[in-house]
Amino acid sequence: MKKILLIMLLLLVSSCGSSAVSSETFDSLERLSFNELQTFIDEGQSGLIYFGWTEKCPDSTLMQKNYLYELVANEEGVRNNMWVVDLDVESPDSLMDKDLREPMTEQFGVKYGPTVLLIEDGEIVDMIEWTPLSADDKTAIPLETIETFFENSGYLE
Repeated sequence: MKKILLIMLLLLVSSCGSSAVSSETFDSLERLSFNELQTFIDEGQSGLIYFGWTEKCPDSTLMQKNYLYELVANEEGVRNNMWVVDLDVESPDSLMDKDLREPMTEQFGVKYGPTVLLIEDGEIVDMIEWTPLSADDKTAIPLETIETFFENSGYLE
């Protein structure tokens, strides 16, 4: 009887793990510097480019934790065609000083993070971007906007 109770207890404990998707798959996406992204564009490549302060920006981390982690983990087409420009590395001081974002805005059209670009054959053809006027408390960018963007991207399977 004790063995049965012990087995049931072990099964119960093992099934109570966190249902949240971890950041592991997202964290394994290749990071691009600004120069590497420019080469990506110049070479006529295609894909999804995520711009975000992956640790220091509350809005970027909201989008990552409440949408991108699961999307990247579950959608092979997205996972195999998404790169990350980690603004904590590429432009850390621009989080608090928007004047420092000017080169990024001029080069890639990105004013804020989080932002996702859809690039086809070296051309930026679509983007979604957080703005102070459209901020969402759960996903940073409104969920409907995110879902529509990814549905239209051609990378969902």
